[in-house]
Amino acid sequence: MPATRAARRAHHHSPLRVYEAPPPDSDIIVLSSDDDDCPPKKKPAPKKTTKHSPKYNTRATSAAAQEVVEISSEDETSTSNVPHRTITSLRQQLKDAREEVERLRSARDEAHSEVAKLKADVASHDQVEAKSKNIVAELDDYLSCEICTLKMWTPYTLACGHTFCETCLADWFNTALVTHKAAHPQTYAALQTYRNALRDAGLPAAARRQLQVQVSALVRHQPAPSYTCPTCRAPVTARPAAVFALKHVVRVVAGAMGEQSPKKPAPAPAHMHAGPWDAFFDP
Repeated sequence: MPATRAARRAHHHSPLRVYEAPPPDSDIIVLSSDDDDCPPKKKPAPKKTTKHSPKYNTRATSAAAQEVVEISSEDETSTSNVPHRTITSLRQQLKDAREEVERLRSARDEAHSEVAKLKADVASHDQVEAKSKNIVAELDDYLSCEICTLKMWTPYTLACGHTFCETCLADWFNTALVTHKAAHPQTYAALQTYRNALRDAGLPAAARRQLQVQVSALVRHQPAPSYTCPTCRAPVTARPAAVFALKHVVRVVAGAMGEQSPKKPAPAPAHMHAGPWDAFFDP
């Protein structure tokens, strides 16, 4: 029964279809659309092929072989052509590199440990240095003279226990002596004459003893100067004593504070006093 007009319209408005290729020997694909007004094209008759001959098979095989493309990843490396000796050498180099990395890591850890130890030592040293500075500052107060408030480079102590530097104590005694001399000028003139004679090294022993007796008699008849301690005002009747241990400590502390001891004064002439206390106390 022939197809009706409605059936033809339905056939024209059917969805887009892709016609399969007829036989494998044909490469033609026919597309159809419902909107096309023209009738579908007739399928062309399949092309006749010649009989399969060995020559034709050879050409088809060579063409197919030319169209084959090998696709491989860039990361893939073929080791089939690498000699076994090269692979062994590379593995050994890799092993050596890993051992070197481990050695460097161990050295790094040791260096970090050493740095931490050094930092701890520096912090401890800083603490000790801070404590030392505090101790030195406290000692500086005890090593300073009460009169001049400077370090006692040549400390002398009195019978009462107070200690002063030589210069300040000599100035203190000299002030008392000047006051006493102003009150008794003649007596001190005579005493000075006897004392100068006693300082003569070539004086005979008998003459020395005679002069000493005369000086003692003159001193007994005349009042002696009144020397006192600058701090407690206790009477001072004997020569001050040098404190050599304290003198050494003063120099050690001054060295820690970056100070230098003053230069020693030039020796006094022969005609002058042999000691710092000869002018105030009898030999």
